[in-house]
Amino acid sequence: MDSPIAGVIFDLGGVLVEWNNSVTYNHIEKEYGIDFKTTKKELEKRLPLVQMGMLSEGEWLEEFFKSQGIYPPKEFDKIWGKTFKDARINDEALEIIRALKETGNKLAALSNIEPSRADEMRRRDVMKYFDVIIFSCDVGTRKNSGLKYNGPTGTNIFRKTVTELGLTQHECLYIDDTAECIEAARKVGIEGIVFMNPAHLKRELIALKLM
Repeated sequence: MDSPIAGVIFDLGGVLVEWNNSVTYNHIEKEYGIDFKTTKKELEKRLPLVQMGMLSEGEWLEEFFKSQGIYPPKEFDKIWGKTFKDARINDEALEIIRALKETGNKLAALSNIEPSRADEMRRRDVMKYFDVIIFSCDVGTRKNSGLKYNGPTGTNIFRKTVTELGLTQHECLYIDDTAECIEAARKVGIEGIVFMNPAHLKRELIALKLM
């Protein structure tokens, strides 16, 4: 890297928070008889629009149930919360975040996320470690929106995060469990680490002299 790293940007899902959309897909299969594969395919097809604020969660779920010939059940708009309400924090990843914070690094949380999950995350104590929090539903674009959907705002979410941190892209490091998102960050000059597990991440950060 051309400049010393001064800021670390973390994806939330898959790195710090262990949430799993399959919890909701299984619930829908059990309660409403729509098989798991169909639920996953149909909901994820339009989930990016929800994550960019182009479609409300209520509209999204209502459309899904109606497409399956089911009148939306009572409180259908709360069904998605089953995915993340009991999501566990990865304590080892959190220790790494604390260590980076203690050594003076600026930290940002960046996530493709829908409004209800964003609200849930803001309520969690772990968010206090981040200097900047950027959620796709707030800024109208996703980390990899250029690869699948064009966000309505024309904002590049990585550039916005770096600007909010008060750094240049060459001073930042991005950590995500999805290689596609790492590649999207690299396209704007931010190097990244594909998260595999906390032990691997710690080794990578030590090698970069960040820990």
